[in-house]
Amino acid sequence: MVRSLIRFKHILLSLVLVALMPVSPSWAAVRSGHMTAALGPAPATITPGGEAALPVTLTPDRDWHTYWINPGDTGLPTDISLAGVPGLSLTRTEWPTPQKLTYDGVVTYGYDQPVTAYVHVRAAPDLKIGSQIPYTLHIDSLVCRDSCEPVSFDLSGRLSVSAQMAPIVTSAALPVDLQRPATYSREGGVLRIRFSLPGNPALRARFTHPDGAFIFSEIADLIPPSAPQTLTTDPQGFSVNLPMASGTDLPALAPLVVRFADGAAVRVLAHEAASPPAKPVASAHNGIALAALLAFLGGLVLNLMPCVFPVLSMKLLALTRTGHDHRLARREALIYGLGAILSFVALSVLLDVARALGGMVGWGFQLQSPYVTAALSLLMLMVGLNLSGLFEIGGSLQAAAGAQPIGRHPYLAAFMTGVLAVMVAAPCSAPFMATATGVALARGGFASIAIFTALGLGFAAPFVALTFTLTWMPSLARLMPRPGPWMDRLRQFLAIPMYLAAAWMAWVFWQQAGPAGLGLLVLGMALVAAAIIARKLPNGWRAVAVIIGLALGIGSAMQTPAAPVIATTNGQVAFSQARLDALRTQGQPVLVDMTAAWCLTCKVNERVALADTRVRSALKAQNVVYMVGNWTHRDAEITRYLTQNGRSGVPLYVYYGPGQAQPVILPQLLTPGVVLKALQAGR
Repeated sequence: MVRSLIRFKHILLSLVLVALMPVSPSWAAVRSGHMTAALGPAPATITPGGEAALPVTLTPDRDWHTYWINPGDTGLPTDISLAGVPGLSLTRTEWPTPQKLTYDGVVTYGYDQPVTAYVHVRAAPDLKIGSQIPYTLHIDSLVCRDSCEPVSFDLSGRLSVSAQMAPIVTSAALPVDLQRPATYSREGGVLRIRFSLPGNPALRARFTHPDGAFIFSEIADLIPPSAPQTLTTDPQGFSVNLPMASGTDLPALAPLVVRFADGAAVRVLAHEAASPPAKPVASAHNGIALAALLAFLGGLVLNLMPCVFPVLSMKLLALTRTGHDHRLARREALIYGLGAILSFVALSVLLDVARALGGMVGWGFQLQSPYVTAALSLLMLMVGLNLSGLFEIGGSLQAAAGAQPIGRHPYLAAFMTGVLAVMVAAPCSAPFMATATGVALARGGFASIAIFTALGLGFAAPFVALTFTLTWMPSLARLMPRPGPWMDRLRQFLAIPMYLAAAWMAWVFWQQAGPAGLGLLVLGMALVAAAIIARKLPNGWRAVAVIIGLALGIGSAMQTPAAPVIATTNGQVAFSQARLDALRTQGQPVLVDMTAAWCLTCKVNERVALADTRVRSALKAQNVVYMVGNWTHRDAEITRYLTQNGRSGVPLYVYYGPGQAQPVILPQLLTPGVVLKALQAGR
């Protein structure tokens, strides 16, 4: 009996080992010399046009070490390449913050403990769902103790092509990207690196820690590893002076990693102080006053954007209803303005807090969340149903719509109209706004609040000014139409753009959550609409149905997100900083288009200018690479690119002409003539 049990246990163990055999190659450690390498736990799926991060763990033997991207005074960087795999390309490799290793006065950057690097690969957009992509990562490294030996590894794995996007998982050991760029300059034989950190007390505290901070350069020979690093402080930031060989060339961009005494680290892109990358028309050094003026002008122009038309139309309808009570009309206009201004201030605070916590955010960042787009879809639908006269809630939704005062609470209605106007304005971006919001997010703190307040003042000013003009000038007030049946017909007409806005937000949601999420959202919207229209149902049941519909709609955002839609037709390629740098090195002209599915301004520009046959012909004739960055989902690489160019959101259009030292930033509102002129000037 005992012998049978032992035999059964051996058989069971053999079956388990056989079952695990197909998985083991991806997890097995490969040894070469005095170091081992292993792949895993690696992601199992990738979407067409999507990205995955493959973890590679290198473990040197005890008392041995290997090297970082920049090895320091001696050594060789570890190189990871992707063996020729059709349909898969390597975009970048992320490394944890290195150690500063000192041996007999020689300073090197590397690791004497196990280290996990994350190799980011991107799939071709034309891959078929369900296909398999076998891949092999080839690693060349150097491992040293008293002597050094080269080591090589080949790690193999497999990715399945799926329609659903798996989250990209990395490690907290990686340095956090710092939004505010650094600058550097050379004064004789001294390299001066400056970090601008106003309004960021957490980082300032880390920089001023008694044990200080240490700066690593990813580019070899930029910062002498053995040179002492002493930080000096001023009201706006920190700087460090380092000796530098006179013959050393300064690169246009230099990625730096700053390690603090508590072990935390940030990664920042530094540019030459004399020639910042892609300088906008007006940048942060022009001062808060100029940025606030631009923000005010941007707020004025934002009223002309199609995002805001439906809400402003409803507000004008409300003005017609209350226009003969001049005092009430003026008060409601001021409270509407207050709602808009406070909403912009709240958005400024949210952006600043998110960035202080290391988040990669910008203008319109809230629309990158499927929860927000689902909620906006439902809100637009309910406002449309309200305008259609299908229901009247004693108040809250009418307040949000602003189409009718809420009986005893007309001021709440006016305030909520201002809030709603700012909510629906997020998908649009007006001229002057990009520079102003870019300065706000770069400065942070009080400057950010001041600039966003100016944006809110500009946004609210036209309606407030119109109201006061009509109510203070009797001759003009008499021109206002009197209330009548025509107002109900106009109100029903205004429901149409709200329904269209709800459909558009649902389309954006589909880009973020995929077909399954969209199905739940549509089901929730249908349930809400049916409950509102079915007047014969008891009010209690209608309320329950609306609540269930709203829960379904918002809950649909919990579905696994779909892959971001990256256009690849008409010669377009997906944005990658590494690919852009390679094309620029080759002298290839590139037009970068930063867009998002929820950006209405982007869609108008694409239809009016970028899809124009003359523009397409010029791009083809001049062999211009049309590179598209999709910011529909959160993308740290795109956010970093926007920040480098002084912008906080999309759209952004940058043209790199062949042999041009500085790229050209195009206006936010495009015409075919504007694009053709930029292409011609860059030849």
